[in-house]
Amino acid sequence: MTLPFRAPEIPAGFRHALPRGIRIVTRGDHEFIVISELLCPTGCSLITPTVSLHGEDAICLKVRAGGTQGLLFLAAHWGGHKKLFDFMFRQGDADPVIEAFCPHCNIPMTVESRCRWPGCHSLKKIEFHLPDPGCRILACARWGCPEHELISAAVPRELLDSVSRINFFGEGEESIFSAR
Repeated sequence: MTLPFRAPEIPAGFRHALPRGIRIVTRGDHEFIVISELLCPTGCSLITPTVSLHGEDAICLKVRAGGTQGLLFLAAHWGGHKKLFDFMFRQGDADPVIEAFCPHCNIPMTVESRCRWPGCHSLKKIEFHLPDPGCRILACARWGCPEHELISAAVPRELLDSVSRINFFGEGEESIFSAR
């Protein structure tokens, strides 16, 4: 399978410290970090086998912003930004901060946390849980912002920082935010 993007390099040592729910896959000559198990705060699975992006089961969220709501499907490739959604924001809702909910139990998944991405001033992130206790992923809740962070007490801080900086876009795509 040929993917329409080049994989960033996975930090040395990360493959030996992989939290449960994260795996490394090889596609062609490239390795990718893939989220294979992701939970809401009550333990519902957010991975759906009914939607696939780049050959992997997608992450599903219920979202709301600016009076619009629907389902959002995210690519499970770490640092990728492909998404499918069954709604459209209204004309005046450019780059809204979304509220996210579990699509199964409806628990809110948006938390107060300042985004560190240059040019983004969101004060909210979406919190995902990995199966390992204390392992979480925080992603900026502003639509289009590429900020995301892996948090785990069991993984060395320098590896977490390196992995959290991985971002890539499809060929010919550019982030609306300035590059880090």
